[in-house]
Amino acid sequence: MKAVRWTMLISTLLLVLVAVLFTIQNSSRLTDLSLDLGFVAFHLTEALPVPVLLWSALGVGLLGGLAAGLWLRARALRKVRSLEQELARASLGGDDGWS
Repeated sequence: MKAVRWTMLISTLLLVLVAVLFTIQNSSRLTDLSLDLGFVAFHLTEALPVPVLLWSALGVGLLGGLAAGLWLRARALRKVRSLEQELARASLGGDDGWS
């Protein structure tokens, strides 16, 4: 393997190791969350472990980013197809505006 692949492999393994250590070390810590908006308030019924909240937030963020990226990609592809069709119509001898 090349040096870049070894570096990526070692970096990934270190990141996973830190994540596992964080999860193990904080699995017994519980947190009680609430959100008060002034006109309505939310409160978790029971305390949750910190790693559960952290990994849930990370997962929701990744899924949201993936959904936004896919939506933007589809929008860009539609625009490209539209411009290609417009270019094809113009090159087929349509009205060129020179009359």
